[in-house]
Amino acid sequence: MAIARLLPSSGLTGSLILLPLLLLVVGLARRSASSLQPSATQPDSTQPDPAPLGSAGPASVGRNWDLWFVGPALLIGGLLHHRLGIPGSDRLVAAALYLYGAVVILRSLPHLTRALGRSSSTTRPGWQFFALPLAFFLTIAPWATSQRPPDGDEPWYLLVVHSLVHDLDDDLSNNYAEQSSLAFMERALEPQPHDPKTKGGALLSRHGMLLPLMLVPGYFVAGFTGAIFTMLLLGSALCWLTVSVHQRMKITRSSTSVLVWALFALTAPLMLYSHQVWVEVPGALLLLLGFDQLRGLAAKGAKEANARWPGKELLTLLTVFILLPILKLRFGVLAAALGGLVALRSRLPRRHVVMMGTASLVALAGVLLYNQRTFGNALRIHNWYELNPLRQEMGTILFRLAGLLYDPAFGLIAFAPIWAVAIPGAWLLFRRQGNIAIDLFVLAAPYTLLVASRSEWYGGWSPPFRYTVIVLPFVAIAAGQALELRHTRGARTLLAPLLVSSAAAGALWTAMPGWTYNFANGTAYWVDQWTRLTGIDWMRLLPSATRPSTASWMVPLFTSIALVLIWVGPTRSLRQRVDGRAAGAFGLGAAVLISIAGIAVIRSLPTRHIEGESVAATKTGGHPEPRKWALDRTLHREGWTLRHGERWTTPVKPDGDTLTLRLALRLFRNRQEDLDLVVFADQRPIGKLRLSRSDEWVTETIGPVDWGDARELTIEVSPPLNQGEPGVVNGVALDFARFQWD
Repeated sequence: MAIARLLPSSGLTGSLILLPLLLLVVGLARRSASSLQPSATQPDSTQPDPAPLGSAGPASVGRNWDLWFVGPALLIGGLLHHRLGIPGSDRLVAAALYLYGAVVILRSLPHLTRALGRSSSTTRPGWQFFALPLAFFLTIAPWATSQRPPDGDEPWYLLVVHSLVHDLDDDLSNNYAEQSSLAFMERALEPQPHDPKTKGGALLSRHGMLLPLMLVPGYFVAGFTGAIFTMLLLGSALCWLTVSVHQRMKITRSSTSVLVWALFALTAPLMLYSHQVWVEVPGALLLLLGFDQLRGLAAKGAKEANARWPGKELLTLLTVFILLPILKLRFGVLAAALGGLVALRSRLPRRHVVMMGTASLVALAGVLLYNQRTFGNALRIHNWYELNPLRQEMGTILFRLAGLLYDPAFGLIAFAPIWAVAIPGAWLLFRRQGNIAIDLFVLAAPYTLLVASRSEWYGGWSPPFRYTVIVLPFVAIAAGQALELRHTRGARTLLAPLLVSSAAAGALWTAMPGWTYNFANGTAYWVDQWTRLTGIDWMRLLPSATRPSTASWMVPLFTSIALVLIWVGPTRSLRQRVDGRAAGAFGLGAAVLISIAGIAVIRSLPTRHIEGESVAATKTGGHPEPRKWALDRTLHREGWTLRHGERWTTPVKPDGDTLTLRLALRLFRNRQEDLDLVVFADQRPIGKLRLSRSDEWVTETIGPVDWGDARELTIEVSPPLNQGEPGVVNGVALDFARFQWD
């Protein structure tokens, strides 16, 4: 735990101090594998096992210049960066740390392929596949935890841990009174809504106890640092188990399994969650462990399954069935799906299946009974109606499912574009490994459908891909099928831009950890910054899970079709190896040229539509409408509310001399008088509106009016006509402004 003590609030210095540990682990991992020869046991295939992506083949083994020279240079430069006086240099060093860690691990893939090639379906991967992610996560954690303190539900989980360690109970009333949260963050916590209170006056947490219990040993030894170190251990164990499952399934080559492991560990979202206190990572570990045992039982013949008592497998599956709903009640859906697959696939005697089902039902009933007695509600803070995903329209469900991948605030592909390979991978998985694909679909589909119907994700605040991180290892299995064909021309062309953009995204999330937490309002911090930089309203051009638009449908649909067609076809070239560097350079160059050309074309287009809340428009006051934390945001129209005397201004690129302007508006009346809007072209008034109908959306038209050579449109809310009670004013929400030029 001496290493772990470097974590809390030590910031960039702590990360740099831990950098030699990463170099040491990488060096030992390469050395331990350099003398190994690959095993003759490989997945059935007519293709040779290609070298891992980014490697120079066997000749690269033993070249450690990145450890001996680049690493020390980065360490020295990072420790002295403050002397350069460059604003934001600490963030640049943090980004460089991420990129360096990713590069040295990627350059180790040939060594790791040798190590994994020595294992068979009955053995487990070596220590390298656990130690390398742990060293990488350790290097990033001091900086990340110092830049983004615990947020969301994290502080309350930690407060329960603090109470268990110091008070030996789960009563939080004294911890709130004593402000115990100051031991791991800079603000004092208050009770959350729906926290139960016992008849004896004890104040409990609405969150489950399993995760806090897992963090108790680490917190007892090293406080907040120990809790974070425990989460790092869980994330590293998930990486190790992921590559283990890949290897035991024997559906990808060793080099592909190692590559999937690297992408899983080095990119968002796992890289972000490794140092955060959420239930999804331990949940993913439990679920993947259960799936691994299921695959082991399914691989046994009927006679073998009946010949002996499968104590190890049954005990593991029982543990998974019991712990998943205790960890988080919604994970019970995954436990139920896993139990159904065990009954269908495992070939176990009926008595064993009945025993496991009975034990699982008893455990679930115990959880529901505890909730009923403690909270007065078997589902804690939710209700049975929420369990019905069909309460939402199917179009809304599909729209939200697309957002799980593409939404700029929470989507998997938006935060790490390399995960786009899972789309053609899913196609290939169903074609090549139908049984496995069906099993994964049965496991993941009900839970994902439940997530898509939850109002919380589509209106509150959350880190990226949070609710579906638990099924991320299954996404990795699909990605592995696509990466089996990474040597084809189409794959090589796509991989280069996907890898470069994912590396850039990972560096950005490391440098700016706060940018990974967004409100579900159709935009994200990085989108807003890109809008300010380019002057283009990107909000309306990107798919969103909360703001229905053409992009919300067209981008996922055409992107998915294009990925499958380019990656998989043409069929004749599937087995033809190509010059990877040439194809990669072409793909990267094409992506850069297309991006530059796209931005240039968009910038040249005349103004047709501006969203009210877009950061492309400047405001002198007001607030977003609906406000932050509003749930089921798809039921509301996003806008920006202006009050008396406030202005909204947007740059305009005209396409004619005459303008017809349409404004979508909603009056909020707090005093008995109408509200006047004045519209300006630069400083020249071009129209005036009086709003009298309150609490309903209306579309008002101004024009046609002479636009002239103006470059800005301003909407101003006139001051109130009569003196009223101070602070009581009317407001108007602007959804959008549409421009028609003649």
